[in-house]
Amino acid sequence: MTEYRDDELQKLERALTEAYRRQPDPVPGAGLAQQVMRDIRQGASDSGRWISAVAVDQLVWRTATMAAAVVLVLSVFTVGVVRSMTGERAGLLAEEFESAPLLGDE
Repeated sequence: MTEYRDDELQKLERALTEAYRRQPDPVPGAGLAQQVMRDIRQGASDSGRWISAVAVDQLVWRTATMAAAVVLVLSVFTVGVVRSMTGERAGLLAEEFESAPLLGDE
């Protein structure tokens, strides 16, 4: 992340304030209402793009979650099939691990 010094931030703040103050004041009339409505429509279309980006992100995460679940189920199924083909009993996977002492137990 970029670190800024106080004098750089103050320059930036002054430049932005000056640019804001230099904007022309809106002239009341028929054109003003059309301009405001155009700005509102453009803002709405920008948020529409944002919403579609969020929807794509959600779709990607949901797809990844489902893929992980399918891989897990297929892995468990494959282990079960391999065990039945080799003649091993279908016990719990946890039974195969030796019990180890917990921290502090001897």
